[in-house]
Amino acid sequence: MRWARRVAERLTISDVATYPRPGMDAPGMVGFTPDSSAVTWLHAGDGGLVRSLWRIEIESGERSVIAGPGADAPMSREEELLRERTRTRELGVSSYSWARESEVPLLMIPGPTVRTSVGGASLVELPGSEGALTPTLSPDGAQLSFVRGGELLVMRVDGQSEPKQLTSGAEDGLTHGLADYIAQEEFGQLRGHWWSRDGQIAYLRVDERHVAPYPIVHQGGTEVDVETHRYPFAGDENARVSLWVSNVESGDARELPLPDEDGYLVRVAWCPDGDGGQRLVAQWIDRAQQRLQLIAFDDEHSRVLIDEVQE
Repeated sequence: MRWARRVAERLTISDVATYPRPGMDAPGMVGFTPDSSAVTWLHAGDGGLVRSLWRIEIESGERSVIAGPGADAPMSREEELLRERTRTRELGVSSYSWARESEVPLLMIPGPTVRTSVGGASLVELPGSEGALTPTLSPDGAQLSFVRGGELLVMRVDGQSEPKQLTSGAEDGLTHGLADYIAQEEFGQLRGHWWSRDGQIAYLRVDERHVAPYPIVHQGGTEVDVETHRYPFAGDENARVSLWVSNVESGDARELPLPDEDGYLVRVAWCPDGDGGQRLVAQWIDRAQQRLQLIAFDDEHSRVLIDEVQE
């Protein structure tokens, strides 16, 4: 009882409202560099929320900050929603990735403008990547894919070309390369496009134009703000999600066959095919969530590898 009283006396409103919580100031996204010579992680050195990218050399133990916060810029509504769905509070460098099959170390850091570093050089902003959503490096690090304005685009990481648009027709309620709300919020599927090693991108086409817009009014600020979501309520029709594959070089795209019944596309990945190449696989769950299928795609045909049913 005395211990609890002493703790209560030390606990302040500031303690309760401050992030990260006491004892929760832990490094994030810890991983090896592609050559395994160092370990990198995200951390706020002062115990706050503004993170930087750190590196420690395995042999020498030398530590350094290789990327600090980029330039401040207002976030788009889409960026804010992605942060909400990933429960991301941290600012500064909130994520990073390496090109795992690049001949030289290539680092990519998302932000208002994507930043890249080749061979350990200083980070530089990539012109043409402003406002990029879910930027993703190709396996060899030569290209970057991202979504802007509901369309899927690719561009060279060396900045020697303008972004190339792979899709068309996006409008309010119709997007390419982004996961739908249910996949993100309920199934943790935050990505909507995936690179293969041979220069193809699998991507989602999400059509929710038939879902009625639902307004959410925020009245706590200096100005009243209204955000609109196409939220599928229980029993109503969900977003219509289809899976496509595009050849980045030619721009040719094809739709892949999925089960006809209502369901959720919850995972997509390129996997080894046993012959040195890759094939696309997807995990599909029916709406009642009683049946799960793992589907493999070969060209325009599909084959069910696993079919599990819960009685």
